Amino acid sequence: MRKLLILCLIVAVLCISAAAYEAPVDFTGITLEEAVADLMEYYQLSENNFSMSYYNTVTGESYDFNENKFSIAASTYKLPLNMCFYEMEQAGKIDPNETFRWTGMSLSEVHRQSILFSNNEVSEAMIGYWNNYYIYKENMRKYSTMPLEDIDESFYLTNTSCTRLMIDTLKYLYANSDRFEELIGYMKDAMPGQYFQAGVQEYEVAHKYGEINEFVNDVAIFYTPQPFLLAVYTQGIHGTGVCAQAARLMTNYTVWKGGNAAVTVPEEAVPVGGEEVLLPEKTPVEETPIEETPIEETPIEETPVEETPVEETPVEETPEEETPVEETPVEETPVEETPAEEEPVEEAPSEEETQQEEEPSEETEEDQRRREQEERKLRKQRKKKVTWTIVGIGSVLMLVAIPIIMRRRLY
Repeated sequence: MRKLLILCLIVAVLCISAAAYEAPVDFTGITLEEAVADLMEYYQLSENNFSMSYYNTVTGESYDFNENKFSIAASTYKLPLNMCFYEMEQAGKIDPNETFRWTGMSLSEVHRQSILFSNNEVSEAMIGYWNNYYIYKENMRKYSTMPLEDIDESFYLTNTSCTRLMIDTLKYLYANSDRFEELIGYMKDAMPGQYFQAGVQEYEVAHKYGEINEFVNDVAIFYTPQPFLLAVYTQGIHGTGVCAQAARLMTNYTVWKGGNAAVTVPEEAVPVGGEEVLLPEKTPVEETPIEETPIEETPIEETPVEETPVEETPVEETPEEETPVEETPVEETPVEETPAEEEPVEEAPSEEETQQEEEPSEETEEDQRRREQEERKLRKQRKKKVTWTIVGIGSVLMLVAIPIIMRRRLY
């Protein structure tokens, strides 16, 4: 009896674990938006508890969800904070070997404690360097292109941020990696196997995690064949699991996309040098040739003059062709050659036939897309039914087995 109960518990645990989320590996026929929507549906994520920003440093591809929502940053604030001090050291404003105030340790050791061990006391001492919280926040904001009018008031009052600010900070960090080698090294070694690193072990991940109460966040550089940046903020959910699965999903997508598409590296994908990371000045240059395009459209207006006679000619021929078709069945109904021979006479309006043939081909492509979407919906519905069925069976087995075991222990 005891063995049977243990077996029931094992089956119940396996049933529940079988319903776990699995990030797709092959994205054929699946868009990134659809894949993220599946992740959000599984973990019941929404604009109230989830934000994410993604950036591919090679292709320049980006994805954002709820990126402007300000939330508790937890220890992710320590990334731009340490970056600012590293730059002050490089500018000769601070000596990294001197004892940093209130800490009793050198600034070099303060960096190690703040990033590798996420030490709160030394990090707060770094904030106190400016003796003004607003000035400190302004120094953190300089790593982003986010306009001042989009910054929430809470940013200057407490420890809040958003994934848009953090993804810009990661862009600056990655583009100037040679200036932050020590910092990136600490980020790679921090909290191994947890947060983002819990979902991705085969590639190096330089991350700065943060967790306080119900808020769980992580921001990182992923050193995949096409390195990418990721920032995830969560609230009131299973944040560590969401961070791990989001990292797994975006890693699978980036690796698949890099291996299944011809990559053309844009000049502005990975800007190099301080302000260029934040202000892509080359973007307005692309708008100038767009203004010249109307010059090419002027001769296009003359083309309809040629098309009008082409459309009229088949209109006149169609009644002439239809008259012999009606006579043939009256005079020679048994003769099968008349429809067979007269049908090719319709070759004259070849342009119309080609247009008519092209139209259904476009319709079939749309139909195929609709069918694929319907099939995906059906598959999702089936998976949901199977998942909840398995969870239900496992739960019932656990409810039955646990009381029996407890009774046996009592007696």
